[in-house]
Amino acid sequence: MAGMALKRSGIFERAEKGFGGMLEERLRLMWCNIGINYDESIYRWLQQQGVAFYYVYGMLAHSLGLRMGFYGDPWNGRQLTPLEEEARYIFYNSWGGRGRLYRVAKETLRRAWRYSWIHRRQKKRDFRRLWITRLNAAVRMRGLNYSRFMQGLKRANVALNRKILADLAINDPEDFSHIVELAKSQI
Repeated sequence: MAGMALKRSGIFERAEKGFGGMLEERLRLMWCNIGINYDESIYRWLQQQGVAFYYVYGMLAHSLGLRMGFYGDPWNGRQLTPLEEEARYIFYNSWGGRGRLYRVAKETLRRAWRYSWIHRRQKKRDFRRLWITRLNAAVRMRGLNYSRFMQGLKRANVALNRKILADLAINDPEDFSHIVELAKSQI
């Protein structure tokens, strides 16, 4: 922390002395160089010096009470709803209307939520199909088919699921062969 305070005080001194350009330009250059990794005192100081903040990332803008010039200024219109706020943070750099128009951004965000909900459930189905396909291929190499293999496992009271069995078939073929022989003996 002491190193950061030293660096910050050095930045203040260099700005006060002024190295080239007008004060506003020097301060903007300093703003570009320091980034967002400093505490808010340096931003408050820059704001007092009259620097225009063009891009403020994430929640830093809210904690500093700064206005984002390209979206949702209270003097340019109404306050944003929480959905519009989220759409703004996600799509501000997107192509077309998504980056500029609230309605399009909200529609895109709702569509993204719907697809993510659907695909979280679809992912489970897809993996189950993959495991069954892998098991079927591995069991056929050992002279049995998938349905007979699963029937034999149930009769032998083997409590391994398809995910573990498919992993065994790929990574430990010898142990999987023993399990297949156990299933064959129960048919």
